[in-house]
Amino acid sequence: MNPAPLPELAIEKLSISALPPGLALLSGFSCIEVSGDEAAGFLHGQLTNEIQTLDLASAQLNAYCNPKGRAIAIVWLLKDHTAFQLLLPNDLAPSIAKRLSLYKMRAKVNITVTETRSLIGAVNCDDPARFENSGFDIYALDAHRSLLVGPDSNTRKLIDGGAIPLFNHDYWKLTQILSGEPQVYQSTSESLIPQHINLDLVNGVSFSKGCYPGQEIVARLRYLGKLKQRMIIGYFNADTPLAPGTTVYSGEKKSGSVVDLVGVGGTQVASVNISAGLIEQGEIRLENPDGPLFYRLTMPYQVTTEKV
Repeated sequence: MNPAPLPELAIEKLSISALPPGLALLSGFSCIEVSGDEAAGFLHGQLTNEIQTLDLASAQLNAYCNPKGRAIAIVWLLKDHTAFQLLLPNDLAPSIAKRLSLYKMRAKVNITVTETRSLIGAVNCDDPARFENSGFDIYALDAHRSLLVGPDSNTRKLIDGGAIPLFNHDYWKLTQILSGEPQVYQSTSESLIPQHINLDLVNGVSFSKGCYPGQEIVARLRYLGKLKQRMIIGYFNADTPLAPGTTVYSGEKKSGSVVDLVGVGGTQVASVNISAGLIEQGEIRLENPDGPLFYRLTMPYQVTTEKV
């Protein structure tokens, strides 16, 4: 298997619907399996969303927060017949599995980082049902994307047909950014509150559920009034590799940071966490007041600072 790099794309009008159909080998993700009789209740008390109402073969976006309400990780939670699967970046998986294990106490729960599952993203594939006989479980995320999870031994069977091109993980990362979906890495873990990276705007937070770590802070922010920070997407004309957490400036003032980014040609397509006053207008620059200029792309949903 030799996944291809990102294809050439017209940056100025970039959107997820404009991406070519493709599969992405999600080599940048790991999978934590949580199983046992009390798995649903345990996760419900740890994550930001309504776990106990999650349907079989469904996917749900969540944050795992510290007591101060900062996101330690953003995960896609998948429910199959026997367990829950948490998909998250490789650099966070071991520490998150360890942290969850510390909190399980006497709960009838098993927590393991699985290494025998293959993770593949399907993008703009008109009929995801074509994968039903592939041996992979299919989880629809939105109108454009599905996650395919199955044993490593079935991967070649899925992709050998060649009808749909196979891209590397950067292709999937690009879809996350263009979907307005936040991500947290080791370098940005425990630095951002879920609402400041729009997790509430992509159905990643429930404000009607009970206690979880950081819940009081997350709920209080909802009812205090207007938010002071949000996330937007766009690009920098910079071909130097950058990292999530890089500071962005408005004039001489630090106004936020890079949430996620991926190189596309000579540009860096990125999501940035910025002051609310910069959502629609105002100059944003990377790394320093004279750094590369940030050009906004159209968000796939309305970004509001009001309570949603």
